[in-house]
Parts: sequence; C-alpha cells; structure tokens
Amino acid sequence: MYNTPQLLRQGLTDWSAEAGVVRRDYGIRSFSYANDPMGSATVRHGVSDQTTLEFHAEATSGLEMAGAGGAWLLGERGGVLDASVAGSRYRGETGQQYGVGYQWNSGVLNLGASTLRRSDDFADVASLEDAMLPRRMDSAFAGLSLGLSQIGASYVRQETAGQPLSRFASLSWSRQLPHNGYLSLSLNRDLGNRDADSAFLYWSMPLDRRTSVSASARHNRNSNGISLEANRPVDSDLGGLGWRVQTTLGDRASAQGQLSGLGNHGAWSAGFFHQRADGPSPQSTTGFAGAIGSLLLMEKHLFAMRRVDGAFALVSTDGIANVPILQENRLIGFTDEDGLLLINRLNAWQNNRLSIDPLQTPTDLRLGATEVFAVPPGRSGMLARFPMRKVLSIQATVTDPDGQYLAPGSAVWLDSSDPATVQPLTVVGYDGLIYLQELPPGAGLKIRRDGGYCDASLPELQERTGFIELDGVVCR
Repeated sequence: MYNTPQLLRQGLTDWSAEAGVVRRDYGIRSFSYANDPMGSATVRHGVSDQTTLEFHAEATSGLEMAGAGGAWLLGERGGVLDASVAGSRYRGETGQQYGVGYQWNSGVLNLGASTLRRSDDFADVASLEDAMLPRRMDSAFAGLSLGLSQIGASYVRQETAGQPLSRFASLSWSRQLPHNGYLSLSLNRDLGNRDADSAFLYWSMPLDRRTSVSASARHNRNSNGISLEANRPVDSDLGGLGWRVQTTLGDRASAQGQLSGLGNHGAWSAGFFHQRADGPSPQSTTGFAGAIGSLLLMEKHLFAMRRVDGAFALVSTDGIANVPILQENRLIGFTDEDGLLLINRLNAWQNNRLSIDPLQTPTDLRLGATEVFAVPPGRSGMLARFPMRKVLSIQATVTDPDGQYLAPGSAVWLDSSDPATVQPLTVVGYDGLIYLQELPPGAGLKIRRDGGYCDASLPELQERTGFIELDGVVCR
C-alpha cells in the first residue's frame, strides 16, 4: 500500500469554502482588517485510487484567481506526480502560475522535488495585503532511514522580485537512543551568505512518563551557546502542576523558569526570564503571569471552565443530584445540587459515549435513558440530558397462603389489567421478591400461579417518592 496525503480514495470529495475579510497586523494590532470582502473555495475529488483532481478559486474587489491541478500515482510503487496551473486578473493585468512536483517514499528512502513559477503580474488575495509572492520556488529533499538512525538532506531556492536570490542547503542526522532518548545534528548553509551558516546539536531523555531533560548546542559565525533544560508539563487530561527551567551559557547567557497549573476552571502560568549583560546590552529580568479559561452560560447557570480546544457537554439529570456520570465507561464525576455536570474534554464531531450506571443510582429514580452519544461541534458544546424523576419504589416479598415463595419468573400485572391483552409489569424474582415503581394508589397485583392467577393486595401508602420494603404480602 502506497500512502500519501496528496491522494483521495476513489469517490471521496474534500471541499472547503471561506468568506470574510483579510486580517491585517496579526499579533500587532487588534481589529485590523482589510476593507474589501473576499471569498475562496477549494474542491478535491478522487477520480480513482490513482488520480485526484483539485480546483481552487479566490476573489475580492478587482481580483479574480482560479486554478486546477492533480496528483497521480504512477503504478503501484512509482511515486506520486503532481501538477497545477492557475491564472489571475487584477486591474486589467493577467498573470499565470505553473507548478510540478514528484515524490517517492519507501520504508528506507524518501525522495522529492518540486518547482513553482509565477509571472510578474500573477496575484492572489494574500499578495494584495503585502504578502510578496516569489517568482520562482525550487526545492528538493532526500531522506534515508537506517533502523534507529535517519539522515536527511534538502535544498531550497527562492527568487523574489526586488530581493536577492535565496538558496539554502541543509544536512541532518538523528538517532533514537536507549530508554527513549533522542540525539540529532543539523548543518545549515546559506549559499549566498557564508556568514549565516549554522550548526545545531540536540539531545533529550525522558526520566519518567512526564519529566524529561534536554541539552542543545548551537554554533554560527557570530555566536555560540549551550542550553540545558528540564521540564515536567501539566497532564492535559487530569490537570495539576507543571514546571520548566532552562539556562543558556555562551554569548547570549540567560536563565528562565516557569510554573503552570491546570484545573477544571482554567489554566494559569507564571515565570521569569533573565538576560545577562552582553556587550552594550544591559542586564535585564522580566517576570510574567497569565491565566486563561472560559465562561459558559447554559441552562440558566454560569460555569467557569478550561479553554475549549475540542468540545464540551453539559449533562443534565433533571435536577437530581449526586448521579454518577461515566464517559467511555470511566467515572468522571457526579451531578451537582442542580443536577448538572460540565464535561469539558470531548472529541468534536465524534460519538462520545456518556452513561449512567443504574446499579449506582438511588432506587427511587425512574430513568428514561442510561446512555447518550454526545456529538458536539468543534470548539462548542451541547446539552446531554438524561430524563429521570423521583418516584416511589417498592420491593415486596410475596408468598402463597402456605407461606411458600412464588416461583421465580412468574409474570405480574396490575389487578385491573387483562393478562390476555396487556404486557406484564415485571416478574417475580428469587425468594419471592418483586420490584415495582409508580403504582397507582390502592393498586393490587395479579400474578400467574399454577396455570391460573392469584391476587395480592398492597397496603395504602402515603409516600409518593422514596423506597419502601414490604414483607408478608400474600397472593390468594
């Protein structure tokens, strides 16, 4: 089986559509957007298991751009060839873009090369917002897997109008070490500026499931440095405390530390960064702190919760408190005094199985459902309701006039029901036990016995909810 994300299965269609205005000054200013609305759409379709076609279009005021392309699997193991062509019209000028690439993968060797060419007048929506489009981009890479070691090499060439030609080459090596350790070395060369050459060495080792240590060394023409780090991230599921410390020795010596926490109501972090004096630069120390979370208003209740990266559900048990809720058969909590429980770690657009264990719920509850499959949208949530209410539950021990328990499995009806047309309420269990809920006041029972029926009278009960045990009920 040849695996590549460039191809779709035969008959599968992948599409997206976007509309809005382009964001400007990202990370610099708030509420900064372009004046003109824009729209874009992309459609990919698997014509066969070997051929995938793609179409793309963009438009905004004064600009239209559209293109088409495809990817083809060459035989069973011939690699993937892709090609594309696009055209644009902006302010009366037309432009073209052409691209072609090839990629071949195996368990040992990976190879690839691509080129993309544009005319001077080609434009898309991003280029109207000061995003320079290179006239030409060429790249090639090769990777070799040698068991626990990997070797890689790459070359990138980029040509942009009004800017110097950029050419970069890199060589990398990495190896998996015993006890899940990792070691890597990378060499980078700017073929147009030898002063920008650099080398980077990295080592890491886990100490347990969450704690790890690492060290790195960097070298270039202007500076050298060694960094040492230890960190223990917060458990993203259970929450708790985490920490990170790092020190850097060399031309740009520094030290930093951070403490972070995660709970059901949000996350927080605090730390410092110290920069040693370097040349004319003064020594400085900076402290920082922050917190992030979410507020949810739902079912007339306000909840503080973690930031919603996936999805959530608010479980309602119709006002019944202390009901145990399970997620994928794991107990995750109990409903509060209002019969609500917020579950803020669900998978978006997927079935999330939420359930109630009837054996762990009070005996005076009438359950409308014991299982719900929650499918919340991404970065949003839903209400997962388990209908239930408090009722009067009765456990009665029934015997015949001779004091013998009725046979297990004997069907039970209300005395006003016709057994020929009405389904039984329940059956007699071992030791003559019968479990009943929500009986009408003054009701009696009709029970199958010895090919016929006998009648059992129940005492008048004043309670409307709760659990009552009745002994000495005789069926005559």
